[in-house]
Amino acid sequence: MSEQDVRFLMEYSFRDLAVARQFCGDGLYQKSINESYYAAFYAAKACLLHLGIKTKSHKSVQIAI
Repeated sequence: MSEQDVRFLMEYSFRDLAVARQFCGDGLYQKSINESYYAAFYAAKACLLHLGIKTKSHKSVQIAI
């Protein structure tokens, strides 16, 4: 586990969350939902990695949680 990898994933998460907020403010709700999902996905992946659990796919993240 690399703290640098965890930080990288969290940066992706925060970036996607910022985009989701912008889309929501613009009334683009479907796009906001998509970006929100990825924000949560990358945050979950980072948390799992911090715990030493490496995942390779969306399904593996879901199973690990």
